[in-house]
Amino acid sequence: MSNVELVLWSALCIGVVFGVAGQLSGFCLHRGLAQHFQRLQRRRSGSSEHVAAHAHSAAAANPGRSAVSVATPETVPAVKLQSFALALFVAIVGTQWAAYAGWVDLTQSIYLAGTFSWLLVPLGGVLFGYGMTLSNGCGARALVLLGQGNLRAAVVLLCLGVSAYATLTGVLAPLRVGLAELTSWSPGSFRGPFTPYYVAAALLFLVGLLGFSLRKATLLRHKADFFGALVIGLLVVAGWLVTGVLGADDFDPVPLESMTFVAPVGATLQYLMIATGVDAGFGVLVVAGVVAGSLVSALVGKRFKWQGFESPPQMRRYMAGGILMGVGGALAMGCSIGQGLTGLSTLALGSVMALLGILAGSRLALNLHQTSS
Repeated sequence: MSNVELVLWSALCIGVVFGVAGQLSGFCLHRGLAQHFQRLQRRRSGSSEHVAAHAHSAAAANPGRSAVSVATPETVPAVKLQSFALALFVAIVGTQWAAYAGWVDLTQSIYLAGTFSWLLVPLGGVLFGYGMTLSNGCGARALVLLGQGNLRAAVVLLCLGVSAYATLTGVLAPLRVGLAELTSWSPGSFRGPFTPYYVAAALLFLVGLLGFSLRKATLLRHKADFFGALVIGLLVVAGWLVTGVLGADDFDPVPLESMTFVAPVGATLQYLMIATGVDAGFGVLVVAGVVAGSLVSALVGKRFKWQGFESPPQMRRYMAGGILMGVGGALAMGCSIGQGLTGLSTLALGSVMALLGILAGSRLALNLHQTSS
């Protein structure tokens, strides 16, 4: 078996495991952000009195328990957001260990290419985050939902894949390339390996992630979310090792990459149409594996259920979300998984900016949606 075939089979396995973990845990950054932002909104709108009353009544009903320890929906962190934070912690620690051990050279990845657009990366993140909210989940979540019978996810993925490729290599590519050249920026030594400031900032970030993910031990009480986060974080590391170690070859090396779900969705659609003219790469096999893993998990657990759109406005919203995610993900060079987990596991500054953009876009969409409704 050649190194390329070994990488492809490994990619399929990674996708299957991700599909199973995502289906069982409901791993989704959007769900965590929606829960978190809605709680903040309720607090600002005067729900603190209701929370206090709830805590008081609970304490009265349980006199042996301190009122301070009474957990309410408003005081418990969003489990899905904690799950994402734990997955990111695991991905960073594992990836950096692999790099420190010399197993992978992260500077060969697109995230540490040396330059990125200071305009398009955060702007793409905002567009992606907004679209993710409109379609109630990112591309990875849509693949999982498709595996369990959600036809809305199929429409989202179609719009995402086509718009992503239109931005990367199609009619929007010249505009993207031109803007990228005008706004190109090299962060220089900020991303250099193991400078004192770099290490200090990384350690502080890791401590914050771990502290947030384990706050109030909420995540530990939700076993599916906890173990799902651990598995998905490790899968990011596995992707780097598969392409960086198994794919290493002096004459035919496999590009160094790990999980991402924007360009690979478009590549999968392209492969389905012209398989005789293109090769299936790492990303295509991961995409196929996610759908297959989710399908098997849903069938075994009897959770498979056909679902469709309830109204034309809902379909329009999901289509708009898919298009925004495709365009935004192409501009940002990744999605909530591709930049939020895989990119950040390299500690790249561009990935930080992309994730901040995704958070801002999601917050904007949630605020506008709540206002309009």
